[in-house]
Amino acid sequence: MLDYIMHLSPGILIALVIVVFIGLVSQAALYAKAGEPWVAALVPVWNVIIFVDVVGRPKWQSWIIMVPGFTIMTVILLYWPQLDGLFPVIDSETLVASPWGTKSSFADATMPLMVMGIVSIPMIIFMMVIFAEICQSFGRHKTSDKIAAIVFNGAYLLFAIALSPTAQYEAPWYKKKRGLPYTVPEDPRKIKAQQMAKAQAMAKAHGHGHYGHKK
Repeated sequence: MLDYIMHLSPGILIALVIVVFIGLVSQAALYAKAGEPWVAALVPVWNVIIFVDVVGRPKWQSWIIMVPGFTIMTVILLYWPQLDGLFPVIDSETLVASPWGTKSSFADATMPLMVMGIVSIPMIIFMMVIFAEICQSFGRHKTSDKIAAIVFNGAYLLFAIALSPTAQYEAPWYKKKRGLPYTVPEDPRKIKAQQMAKAQAMAKAHGHGHYGHKK
Protein backbone atom coordinates (compact mmCIF):
# COMPACT_ATOMS: atom_id res chain seq x y z
CA MET A 1 0.00 0.00 0.00
CA LEU A 2 2.74 2.45 0.99
CA ASP A 3 4.75 1.42 -2.05
CA TYR A 4 1.72 2.09 -4.23
CA ILE A 5 1.08 5.51 -2.66
CA MET A 6 4.71 6.61 -2.93
CA HIS A 7 4.69 5.84 -6.66
CA LEU A 8 1.55 7.81 -7.44
CA SER A 9 1.94 10.67 -9.88
CA PRO A 10 3.05 14.04 -8.42
CA GLY A 11 -0.29 15.53 -9.44
CA ILE A 12 -2.26 13.02 -7.38
CA LEU A 13 0.05 13.42 -4.37
CA ILE A 14 -0.26 17.22 -4.55
CA ALA A 15 -4.05 16.87 -4.75
CA LEU A 16 -4.06 14.67 -1.64
CA VAL A 17 -1.91 17.21 0.23
CA ILE A 18 -4.28 20.02 -0.81
CA VAL A 19 -7.32 18.04 0.40
CA VAL A 20 -5.70 17.42 3.80
CA PHE A 21 -4.62 21.07 4.03
CA ILE A 22 -8.13 22.33 3.24
CA GLY A 23 -9.56 19.98 5.87
CA LEU A 24 -7.23 21.27 8.59
CA VAL A 25 -7.62 24.95 7.67
CA SER A 26 -11.41 24.70 7.42
CA GLN A 27 -11.63 23.07 10.85
CA ALA A 28 -9.31 25.64 12.43
CA ALA A 29 -11.17 28.60 10.89
CA LEU A 30 -14.55 27.10 11.78
CA TYR A 31 -13.57 26.54 15.41
CA ALA A 32 -12.20 30.08 15.72
CA LYS A 33 -15.43 31.50 14.31
CA ALA A 34 -17.43 29.52 16.88
CA GLY A 35 -15.28 30.82 19.74
CA GLU A 36 -13.38 27.55 20.15
CA PRO A 37 -9.55 27.17 20.17
CA TRP A 38 -8.48 26.84 16.52
CA VAL A 39 -5.43 24.79 17.49
CA ALA A 40 -7.79 21.92 18.38
CA ALA A 41 -8.02 21.16 14.65
CA LEU A 42 -4.39 19.98 14.75
CA VAL A 43 -4.74 17.70 17.78
CA PRO A 44 -6.25 14.21 17.30
CA VAL A 45 -9.17 13.32 19.60
CA TRP A 46 -9.46 16.95 20.78
CA ASN A 47 -10.50 18.02 17.28
CA VAL A 48 -13.34 15.48 17.28
CA ILE A 49 -14.56 16.61 20.71
CA ILE A 50 -14.63 20.25 19.59
CA PHE A 51 -16.29 19.21 16.32
CA VAL A 52 -19.38 17.86 18.09
CA ASP A 53 -19.27 20.64 20.69
CA VAL A 54 -19.62 23.34 18.01
CA VAL A 55 -23.14 22.13 17.19
CA GLY A 56 -23.99 21.77 20.89
CA ARG A 57 -23.93 18.00 21.14
CA PRO A 58 -22.67 16.31 24.34
CA LYS A 59 -18.93 15.70 24.19
CA TRP A 60 -19.41 11.96 24.80
CA GLN A 61 -20.96 11.66 21.35
CA SER A 62 -17.51 12.21 19.89
CA TRP A 63 -17.02 8.49 20.57
CA ILE A 64 -19.49 7.76 17.76
CA ILE A 65 -16.69 8.98 15.48
CA MET A 66 -13.64 7.91 17.45
CA VAL A 67 -14.60 4.30 18.25
CA PRO A 68 -15.07 3.37 14.56
CA GLY A 69 -11.90 5.30 13.73
CA PHE A 70 -9.85 3.41 16.34
CA THR A 71 -11.43 0.13 15.21
CA ILE A 72 -10.49 0.74 11.58
CA MET A 73 -6.91 1.62 12.55
CA THR A 74 -6.67 -1.57 14.65
CA VAL A 75 -8.02 -3.72 11.82
CA ILE A 76 -5.52 -2.19 9.38
CA LEU A 77 -2.64 -2.97 11.74
CA LEU A 78 -3.83 -6.54 12.38
CA TYR A 79 -4.57 -7.36 8.75
CA TRP A 80 -1.90 -5.24 7.10
CA PRO A 81 -0.43 -8.05 4.91
CA GLN A 82 -3.84 -8.95 3.45
CA LEU A 83 -4.83 -5.32 2.87
CA ASP A 84 -1.41 -4.33 1.55
CA GLY A 85 -1.56 -7.21 -0.90
CA LEU A 86 -4.64 -5.73 -2.59
CA PHE A 87 -2.52 -2.96 -4.08
CA PRO A 88 -0.40 -3.58 -7.17
CA VAL A 89 3.34 -3.91 -6.74
CA ILE A 90 5.38 -1.11 -8.35
CA ASP A 91 8.65 -2.15 -9.98
CA SER A 92 11.30 0.24 -8.66
CA GLU A 93 13.17 0.29 -12.01
CA THR A 94 10.40 0.36 -14.59
CA LEU A 95 7.72 1.95 -12.31
CA VAL A 96 5.25 -0.50 -13.85
CA ALA A 97 2.53 -1.88 -11.59
CA SER A 98 1.88 -5.60 -11.52
CA PRO A 99 -1.77 -6.66 -11.91
CA TRP A 100 -4.13 -6.48 -8.97
CA GLY A 101 -4.21 -9.52 -6.74
CA THR A 102 -0.69 -10.75 -7.37
CA LYS A 103 0.06 -10.74 -3.63
CA SER A 104 -3.41 -11.35 -2.20
CA SER A 105 -6.99 -11.25 -3.38
CA PHE A 106 -10.17 -9.62 -2.10
CA ALA A 107 -11.15 -13.05 -0.76
CA ASP A 108 -8.11 -12.97 1.53
CA ALA A 109 -9.14 -9.56 2.87
CA THR A 110 -12.88 -10.26 3.18
CA MET A 111 -12.90 -10.21 6.99
CA PRO A 112 -11.06 -6.89 7.54
CA LEU A 113 -12.97 -5.20 4.72
CA MET A 114 -16.31 -6.33 6.17
CA VAL A 115 -15.39 -5.16 9.67
CA MET A 116 -14.24 -1.76 8.43
CA GLY A 117 -17.35 -1.38 6.30
CA ILE A 118 -19.74 -2.26 9.13
CA VAL A 119 -18.14 0.01 11.75
CA SER A 120 -17.97 2.85 9.22
CA ILE A 121 -21.75 2.97 8.72
CA PRO A 122 -22.73 4.67 12.02
CA MET A 123 -19.74 7.02 11.77
CA ILE A 124 -20.64 8.12 8.24
CA ILE A 125 -24.30 8.67 9.13
CA PHE A 126 -23.35 10.63 12.26
CA MET A 127 -20.87 12.77 10.28
CA MET A 128 -23.59 13.60 7.73
CA VAL A 129 -25.86 14.74 10.56
CA ILE A 130 -23.06 16.83 12.09
CA PHE A 131 -22.30 18.58 8.79
CA ALA A 132 -25.99 19.44 8.38
CA GLU A 133 -26.11 20.80 11.95
CA ILE A 134 -22.99 22.88 11.34
CA CYS A 135 -24.80 24.55 8.45
CA GLN A 136 -27.73 25.30 10.74
CA SER A 137 -25.44 26.58 13.48
CA PHE A 138 -23.91 29.12 11.09
CA GLY A 139 -27.16 30.32 9.54
CA ARG A 140 -27.11 28.11 6.46
CA HIS A 141 -30.62 26.61 6.62
CA LYS A 142 -31.23 25.65 2.99
CA THR A 143 -31.30 22.01 1.98
CA SER A 144 -28.81 22.78 -0.79
CA ASP A 145 -26.30 24.03 1.81
CA LYS A 146 -26.60 20.83 3.82
CA ILE A 147 -26.15 18.67 0.72
CA ALA A 148 -23.12 20.72 -0.35
CA ALA A 149 -21.59 20.35 3.14
CA ILE A 150 -22.07 16.58 3.07
CA VAL A 151 -20.67 16.21 -0.46
CA PHE A 152 -17.77 18.69 -0.34
CA ASN A 153 -17.02 18.51 3.40
CA GLY A 154 -13.93 20.60 4.22
CA ALA A 155 -14.05 22.67 1.03
CA TYR A 156 -17.61 23.80 1.74
CA LEU A 157 -16.90 24.51 5.42
CA LEU A 158 -13.86 26.59 4.47
CA PHE A 159 -15.21 28.71 1.62
CA ALA A 160 -18.95 28.87 2.39
CA ILE A 161 -18.81 29.20 6.18
CA ALA A 162 -15.39 29.71 7.74
CA LEU A 163 -14.22 32.39 5.27
CA SER A 164 -17.64 33.82 4.44
CA PRO A 165 -18.35 37.26 5.95
CA THR A 166 -22.09 36.53 5.93
CA ALA A 167 -21.93 33.18 7.77
CA GLN A 168 -21.93 33.89 11.48
CA TYR A 169 -22.18 31.51 14.41
CA GLU A 170 -25.82 31.87 15.43
CA ALA A 171 -26.28 29.04 17.91
CA PRO A 172 -25.25 25.44 18.66
CA TRP A 173 -28.09 23.96 16.64
CA TYR A 174 -28.46 20.71 18.57
CA LYS A 175 -29.18 22.62 21.79
CA LYS A 176 -31.31 25.28 20.13
CA LYS A 177 -33.73 22.87 18.48
CA ARG A 178 -34.17 21.04 21.81
CA GLY A 179 -34.68 24.19 23.85
CA LEU A 180 -31.53 23.61 25.90
CA PRO A 181 -29.61 26.56 27.38
CA TYR A 182 -26.61 27.76 25.40
CA THR A 183 -24.33 30.73 24.98
CA VAL A 184 -22.92 32.24 21.80
CA PRO A 185 -19.54 34.01 21.90
CA GLU A 186 -19.56 37.59 20.66
CA ASP A 187 -18.37 38.11 17.12
CA PRO A 188 -14.61 38.92 17.27
CA ARG A 189 -15.05 41.40 14.42
CA LYS A 190 -17.68 43.28 16.40
CA ILE A 191 -15.39 43.40 19.43
CA LYS A 192 -12.54 44.70 17.27
CA ALA A 193 -14.80 47.33 15.67
CA GLN A 194 -15.95 48.47 19.12
CA GLN A 195 -12.35 48.71 20.31
CA MET A 196 -11.36 50.73 17.25
CA ALA A 197 -14.35 53.06 17.67
CA LYS A 198 -13.46 53.55 21.33
CA ALA A 199 -9.83 54.26 20.47
CA GLN A 200 -10.85 56.78 17.80
CA ALA A 201 -13.25 58.49 20.22
CA MET A 202 -10.51 58.75 22.85
CA ALA A 203 -8.04 60.10 20.29
CA LYS A 204 -10.58 62.65 19.11
CA ALA A 205 -11.39 63.71 22.65
CA HIS A 206 -7.68 64.00 23.44
CA GLY A 207 -7.13 66.09 20.33
CA HIS A 208 -9.95 68.47 21.24
CA GLY A 209 -8.64 68.82 24.77
CA HIS A 210 -5.14 69.55 23.55
CA TYR A 211 -6.45 72.14 21.07
CA GLY A 212 -8.50 73.86 23.78
CA HIS A 213 -5.46 73.98 26.06
CA LYS A 214 -3.42 75.74 23.36
CA LYS A 215 -6.10 78.41 22.94
